Amino acid sequence: MSNQNAPTIQSSALFGALCAAALALLVIDVAGLAGASLDHRPILLLLGLFVPGVLGAVGGIMAGAALRALGREWIGRPKPLRRATGLAAFLLLGAMLAPFFASEPPVGGSRDPGKPRIVLLGIDGATWERIDPLIAKGELPNIARLVREGARGVLESELPAFSPIVWTTIASGRAPAVHGVSGATETAKSVGCARIWEVLRDHGYSTGTFGYLITWPPRADDVGFTVPGWTAHGPESEPDPYGFVNRLRFTASHSSLPSPVELARIYCDWARAGGRFSTIARALGRVRAAGVWWPDEIDRFHLSREALLDVKVDSFTRLARERPTDFTAFYIDTVDNESHLYWRWLEPEKFEGVDAAKTARYREVIPNSYRHADEAVGRALEAIGPYDLLLVVSDHGFEAGNRNQFTIDVENLLAVIGLEPDASEGYVTIYPRVYIKPATPELGEVIAERVLRITEETSDLPLFIARVVESGDVEIGVDAARFAERMKAGRSSEREMARSNALFDGEAAPLSRLVDLTSRAFSGAHNLDGIVVAHGPLVRSGAEIPRSSIYDVTPTMLFGAGLPVAEDMPGKPLTGLFTEEFLASHPITSVPTYEVEGARPGGEEEKEMPEALKEHLRSLGYIS
Repeated sequence: MSNQNAPTIQSSALFGALCAAALALLVIDVAGLAGASLDHRPILLLLGLFVPGVLGAVGGIMAGAALRALGREWIGRPKPLRRATGLAAFLLLGAMLAPFFASEPPVGGSRDPGKPRIVLLGIDGATWERIDPLIAKGELPNIARLVREGARGVLESELPAFSPIVWTTIASGRAPAVHGVSGATETAKSVGCARIWEVLRDHGYSTGTFGYLITWPPRADDVGFTVPGWTAHGPESEPDPYGFVNRLRFTASHSSLPSPVELARIYCDWARAGGRFSTIARALGRVRAAGVWWPDEIDRFHLSREALLDVKVDSFTRLARERPTDFTAFYIDTVDNESHLYWRWLEPEKFEGVDAAKTARYREVIPNSYRHADEAVGRALEAIGPYDLLLVVSDHGFEAGNRNQFTIDVENLLAVIGLEPDASEGYVTIYPRVYIKPATPELGEVIAERVLRITEETSDLPLFIARVVESGDVEIGVDAARFAERMKAGRSSEREMARSNALFDGEAAPLSRLVDLTSRAFSGAHNLDGIVVAHGPLVRSGAEIPRSSIYDVTPTMLFGAGLPVAEDMPGKPLTGLFTEEFLASHPITSVPTYEVEGARPGGEEEKEMPEALKEHLRSLGYIS
């Protein structure tokens, strides 16, 4: 065979580059990464076009040289066939490149324009005592605008002010005894009543929740979106790529580094779910501003949570544009998380022995969490687009905790009163109380009655306060008056406690086994004064909302959506925030209930707490 038709170096390089790049781009397209956020497309093009192209060109040259030495051609003698092959390769490459140059989805989309659009933004732990000074300084522009143009008020919570419980009450308008959530181990299958998005969905609304608690596992038939919050037992979400948010949180909860395969998977999902390199740059900027390139536990706590909020906002804004819904809920937890740990440095005068250097270092962490949340609110609302009614709420407020926090050792307490550990299905500490979930309702009464029989050795007065609350949990607290002097005494009291005994039916046990005064890491404590802000065309500008309840949120959203309020909901619509025009054209109507017998059977709920969830609760001081 003549050598004149053998492949040249140029044609060999071009052919190899085209084949390799087309193959690489095919892999990227199949993985769904071509539609990644604009930040990622340059690096994906680099990985999918340039690198494989160079390697393919080198391979093509080597193959061409071998063929030339043998006097062979790439594809035969006829020129039309060679031209057709080249044209096909270019067309294939162009088709695979096209998704990389598509614009990101616009705000708006295909939601039903005939339905009022309702938005619920949750800022866990937000309090007016921290917000108002920052608004006065001009440091919360988005929340300030909502307050200025809308209505504001105090939203009263209730005990136990534990986030999974209260957020379920907010979303359902029902008491814990009805909705059944009493801790962090419950799943969406164990919620015993309809929540606002389920009611709206039954009335033809499309719904989306991002980060809301007790929403795992997501519904398989969800036409909107569900990205579960930190109570999730697994990474499942709808749509699937957004489960990377919880996968990232699970990975971060382990001390060991993830495998290269897991890192690659996280990156791919991050790219598809709206991740931006600017988020990495911001995280590195915060580390640099903190002055530590290898953060200790205290620095790592707030730096990691701030970075994760940026990741969530990136993903939420992408999802809100791709799948606009008639009802949207977005949840922010950084304010609560950081208020637990850093309050002693925000108000050092309310604590003893606070290090001045740490005060200077960490005093702005909590204010920064509010600034960051304000930015997240602004980005979220920009992505959501026009709405009719927006409610921004918190599940409780925050304040300085006791000078010396204490914990009740539940396992030892149960042992002292003659019960096995399995008498409790779990517990949560909400200072200064602990809430035990008994294995059976009968055991709840037994636990409360026996705890009340524990006395100090030197007195026959009860050492603890105990009762069964409406949810069926056993609420236990120490007698504040009896422990007041001990708590003021600090470490000297610890030595005294080590020598003191508690008595139960004449049997003595060291008091230090039951009550620990040394747990002082978490200085911020929940109080009952949360926030509510209303905004939108339906809201009367400048209105002051009278003190309201967490039970009023869902009735208010139902009223704003033009639906009847359920008579079995204890709360009522906050009519004072609506315009006169809306009130005149929308009289309040009611239905007996939104519950349909058998519609929410509950199913098998998973009670075993995942290790990542345990680590999260441990980091907030709820379990030890």
